[in-house]
Amino acid sequence: KAKPRGNRGRVAGDPGLGSDNGTSAVVLSEGALVSCSFSCMSGGFEPTLSNTDLVRETVGRAGGFYLEMLGNLGWLDTTLPGLTYLLLTAALGALVLLAVAVGIRPYVIAMLAAMAITVVIPIVLEAWQYRGYGLYWQGRYTLPIAVGVPLLAVFALQSETGRRVLLRGWFVPAIGSMLVVAHVLAFYQALRRWSVGANGPVFYWLHPDWTSIVPQFLLIAAYGAVFVAFVVWLLGGRSPVGSEPGSRTGQLTGA
Repeated sequence: KAKPRGNRGRVAGDPGLGSDNGTSAVVLSEGALVSCSFSCMSGGFEPTLSNTDLVRETVGRAGGFYLEMLGNLGWLDTTLPGLTYLLLTAALGALVLLAVAVGIRPYVIAMLAAMAITVVIPIVLEAWQYRGYGLYWQGRYTLPIAVGVPLLAVFALQSETGRRVLLRGWFVPAIGSMLVVAHVLAFYQALRRWSVGANGPVFYWLHPDWTSIVPQFLLIAAYGAVFVAFVVWLLGGRSPVGSEPGSRTGQLTGA
């Protein structure tokens, strides 16, 4: 098994060895392996849900996919603290609502379309392929589309009103604060999972089953300090011209 990796490395390093053919062979072989795996999985699956139950089950799983996209550690075995999900949802919801209220229409429409596709695709694909594969979807499969929602929301807020809110108001500092707390809690839960298990003691660094070289409470404090510094640095880059509506309007008109 080590030999193909070595050949692939030589092909990538020497254009005279036919890198296109070598890469294509690797991709095709890996694709065939994945296809075979899914075929083997589907061969042993026996569907048990009626059409009505299937619709109810696929629609009901949408909320779980959303939480998985926000964060689920390990092999979907460790959820994040409830406050993390709440803060991330509040931050994302506030961004989306602000974009809908004052954003540029084409970007808002694209953002809403991305949200709808993110919700609908897992439901449709699972219902369509249930007889062969069962209920197989995971939230991370939809992330390439879902990540477009906050990005499109920010693009939508390039309007004059949106810039004024982002550059001068409390909105961005509030979002930054929520993200800091949410990410520190997520890091706390990750270390907790390794130390005493996901449902272990809250102050797990006092009697851990596993510990790092650096004490874990110091790692959490350092992570929080770095994240705070990063957010402060980002906020410090906000242009003060947002407080001058006349100047901003002139710049937008000139653009």
